[in-house]
This record gives sequence, C-alpha cells and structure tokens, in this order.
Amino acid sequence: AHKSGFYLGNWNSNVNSTLYNGASLEMDFYGGYKATFGDVGLDVGTIYYYYPGSKNPGVVSADTWELYAGLGWKWASVKFSYSLDDYFGARPTGQKTDGTWYVDLSATYPVGETGFALIGHYGFLEVDNDGSDGDLTTGGEVSYQDWKVGASYTVPDGVVKGLEIGAYYSGNNAKSRFYTDLTGYDTSKDRGVVYVKKTF
Repeated sequence: AHKSGFYLGNWNSNVNSTLYNGASLEMDFYGGYKATFGDVGLDVGTIYYYYPGSKNPGVVSADTWELYAGLGWKWASVKFSYSLDDYFGARPTGQKTDGTWYVDLSATYPVGETGFALIGHYGFLEVDNDGSDGDLTTGGEVSYQDWKVGASYTVPDGVVKGLEIGAYYSGNNAKSRFYTDLTGYDTSKDRGVVYVKKTF
C-alpha cells in the first residue's frame, strides 16, 4: 500500500475440490485506490480469482475477474462488486453469467470505549441469467441474500495490543441444491465462526 492511496495485493489459500485433480490453489490478485474525505472513505479497484492446476475433464474454468467500489463512513460501509466473466464458471441456464453483481452492507459498531464492537452484515448476490428474473426477495434460482451478526473485542494495550477476538453467526437463503458440492457438502448451510485476528 502506497501513501498516495494506491495498493496491490495477493491472497492465497489451498482449495480441495473434486473439480480439480487433487488439492489445488486459489490465488486472488487485487489492486486499487483508497482515499479519505473526513469521515468518508473511498475504495475502488479490481480483483482476479485464479485457480491454477489441472482441471478434470469437462470442468469449466472458475477463474473470475471483478471490479468493485466501496464507501465507508465511520463504522459502516457499502461495497458493490461486478463480474466481468462467468461467475466462477457458473452457467445455471446455459447462458453466460458475466454481469453478476453483489452488494455488501457491513457495520462494526464500537460500544463506547470498552473495546467491544457489534458486527453486522447484509448482502445480496444477483447472478445474471440464473432464471430468477431479478427476484432478490426469493433468493432467485442461484442468487441469494446473506447475513451475519456477532461481536468482537480488541485488546486496548499491552503486549498483544490490537489483537481482535470475535465471534459471529451467518446465514443465507441460498438453495442447497445449487450449493452442495460433489462430495455432498452443503456450502450454503448456516454456521458459527470464532476468530482471532491481528493486523500488522
């Protein structure tokens, strides 16, 4: 991240998928520009999700390129993402899904000077050409709404100053038949998460 506001980054994680020949990798490459105007923050950029490795026969590429723009105000933010490719290779009706978009509304509300904060999120994904005719209220066919609620605590001083400990519960109205992988695991099921985070 440069003091001018421009930034570049890379994030990597192992991916264990039956779509690929053995365990593979997800590599996310991103770059953009951030600026602040008083209490308002602006973030615009692009991200490319890349899945190297040997895909099994007949498997479409999940590589996806997105543009995004976000605004933040104190403890609240909104972000809009737009796909320039088929959305992770998906073509639920046989038509291309470029033009898919996602809106992320998030908040981390501090509880006074206690170090505690309340976490909230609501998002909705509209997958283009999924047969839903843009009906976000029903979750469409592949499109869905998701949410999470939780709390966190950030250590205010000492050796582990800035260490964040938190927990949240997340859910959605995605249809399981579209989000159950080939091993039978339902990736859309509700779940609880406990985490520890430290930013350097």
